[in-house]
Amino acid sequence: MRHDSTSAKNSVTIDVTGGDQSFSTGLGPCNGIYVGATGNIVGRLSGDAADSTWTGLAAGVIHPLSFAVIRQTGTTITASRAVWT
Repeated sequence: MRHDSTSAKNSVTIDVTGGDQSFSTGLGPCNGIYVGATGNIVGRLSGDAADSTWTGLAAGVIHPLSFAVIRQTGTTITASRAVWT
């Protein structure tokens, strides 16, 4: 699924340099991840009991993944945003 990064109604910069990033805002878990630079995400999807790893996520795409938390360890994507559409 390919989308323009400006099509999201709300978005938050993903920044795990200081630790894990949780999406426990009033918006709830994000419903997509815009990846600015190809890489990996380690995190927990909304409703899941354990973390998973997604490797080689393509840049320039909003991936339809509903994360509750993205982990610092193992996450390599950069210039990326969590989006709520």
